Amino acid sequence: MPYCTQCGSEMAEAAICPSCQSPEPVPAPPSSSRYELKFVGSGAPMLWIYLVTFLLSILTLGIYYFWGRTRIRRYILSMTELDGERFAWHGTGGELLIGWLKALVVLAILIGQYLLFMLGLGTATGEVMGTIILYAGFMMLMPVALVGAWRYRFSRTSYRGLRFAFRGRVMPFFKLYVAGSLLTIITFGIYFPVFASKIQRFFCRHTFYGTARFDYDGKDSALVGPWLLALLLFIPTLGLSLLWFTMRQANYQWSYSSFAGARFRPSYTFSSYFFLIFTNLLLVVFTLGIGYPWAEVRGLRYMCSRLPLEGVIDFASIQQRAADATATGEEMSDMFDADAMDIGLGF
Repeated sequence: MPYCTQCGSEMAEAAICPSCQSPEPVPAPPSSSRYELKFVGSGAPMLWIYLVTFLLSILTLGIYYFWGRTRIRRYILSMTELDGERFAWHGTGGELLIGWLKALVVLAILIGQYLLFMLGLGTATGEVMGTIILYAGFMMLMPVALVGAWRYRFSRTSYRGLRFAFRGRVMPFFKLYVAGSLLTIITFGIYFPVFASKIQRFFCRHTFYGTARFDYDGKDSALVGPWLLALLLFIPTLGLSLLWFTMRQANYQWSYSSFAGARFRPSYTFSSYFFLIFTNLLLVVFTLGIGYPWAEVRGLRYMCSRLPLEGVIDFASIQQRAADATATGEEMSDMFDADAMDIGLGF
């Protein structure tokens, strides 16, 4: 309920105070035209969380893992800021545990049918039938896992007190995913960048921050040429051409992604990203894994520092919308390694 700034009376929906006839103040338009994304965390707190998670997971036979994972996510988001304001994570370890148990039941059913076919039809025939159904089941559940994971992660993330939300439906994405996967296989991988662009558009256009929506207006065929070049140079470059394409793809997809009228301006380069990966590998190897949190911090700082938003965002006009989601899709996503399909650089 808004209140008059002159006399303190309730104004309901009126633009003029009924008590003193003072007009409702019009908020000043936002002045910022460039919003910097930063990660300000450090490796030591993350190392401590990892150590505690490892030890307590052993003592609790793995149950504490879900709470440790939640602590990591909460720390990372609380140390990530946009225009000086930090994000927050509201998920719980209990949600992840319940989601994992549900996903485990689904996985057990898929494996169970494989064993039943083996017992009922014999080793040869049963193995073929069971394998077909097993892979078909994974194919059908993957889009469900991706949508569920995306919906859960955004519904538990907030910024400036408002929650994000993902409102994409499973069936449209299911059709997109199955068709894209089949076309990628039939074309021996050539269709992949088109498929990735369609996924980017689907997830962007169904992701909201309160009442404000993200958008993507890139061309699906724009990266086919660079992708073919990366495939041709794969052997001569010992696979580094794929890393180059990853940066090219990230720059293109983020450049054509926007939020509330502001557009992302990525500046990722192959040389800087290769140097980051190479030095992070040395850091982890020569510290026998202890340096992993610092490597993770360096990666987060790199990705955030090169992804500003340009434009004017009227945060005052953005309102909250209710959204609900469970963690089942989150855990199915992890079981099926769906994180490999993360959009862009994994944001």
